[in-house]
Amino acid sequence: MKNLFILFTILIIFTSCKEVPTFQNENIYDPESSSYILGSPSNLTLNTYSSYTAVSWSKLPSKYITGYQLFRSHIDSLHYEEIANVPHTRNYFNDQEAGNPINIYYKLRACFVQDSDTIFSEPIYSKINRKLVGINEAILTANKTIQFYIESSFTETTDITIEQKIGSGEFSYLTTVKAKPWTQTTYTYSELPTEEITYRAFVENSYEKTPYFMSKAYADLKTIPRPLEVLQSTVNSAEIKFDNISDVDEIILYKNVYTAWGLNLDREFVARFPSSQTSIVIEGLSQEHSNQFFIHAKKGAFFSTSYFPLTLSNYDGSSWAFSTESFN
Repeated sequence: MKNLFILFTILIIFTSCKEVPTFQNENIYDPESSSYILGSPSNLTLNTYSSYTAVSWSKLPSKYITGYQLFRSHIDSLHYEEIANVPHTRNYFNDQEAGNPINIYYKLRACFVQDSDTIFSEPIYSKINRKLVGINEAILTANKTIQFYIESSFTETTDITIEQKIGSGEFSYLTTVKAKPWTQTTYTYSELPTEEITYRAFVENSYEKTPYFMSKAYADLKTIPRPLEVLQSTVNSAEIKFDNISDVDEIILYKNVYTAWGLNLDREFVARFPSSQTSIVIEGLSQEHSNQFFIHAKKGAFFSTSYFPLTLSNYDGSSWAFSTESFN
């Protein structure tokens, strides 16, 4: 009768992890004890693919392991939902519902079911913090050909869609390329657009698109108009003379923007003017810190990849100090 009772008890044990209190026996280091402290798995590893995220870990000895609980969060490292109970014989799970947001957080713990209770290990954590796919640069290199430099966090070769927006229009399909984590590819236009072009790249799965990162089109221009001198100054403005370069159409001026603490924050558009115009008045200069500018050129729809730096500082009552030394 005793043997039958033991057999019946074994048959009714529910072998998945259950949210119930742990045991309270005193010998926590004895695996036969119901209060045994379960060791944690290790090496929680994440690999992203176009249709799923592969989660793997180093297993614990299986004698006192029933399985593993896996949790995921798209929000932060505090708010998880359980997504899988994995048997002790496996140390991986392919998460096909992860999607491809910028951040995904995972938590894993082992569990050991004994009688009607469950022992849990301390959890381990890992996360994906990624720029999934983006055009790092799009450069007009020669004739009507664009050279794309594509960055991808997918570990296998992936079909990446490139779309373009001309001027203020809508995005439309341009081409599809097979991209590795770093890929260079080209696209040749039959006729180059004459308005500014913006590109975006993404991977489209059956359930959603990856986030996309937009990139302007630039040109590998060999010459950029150089700032030559300060013609005249006031306490908050300066007229700057440029040399005349015939093979570009426009000059574009950007300014470094500062926070209240004097830290560089971003670049702000200041002005654009035809290259035939040999001087420009820059207003809104500050005496509290250096006024740093980036001078780009534009040919047709394409901006230069390189630029001239310009710094105006130390107003002495009659003129601003002028420098074209690099400040990056």
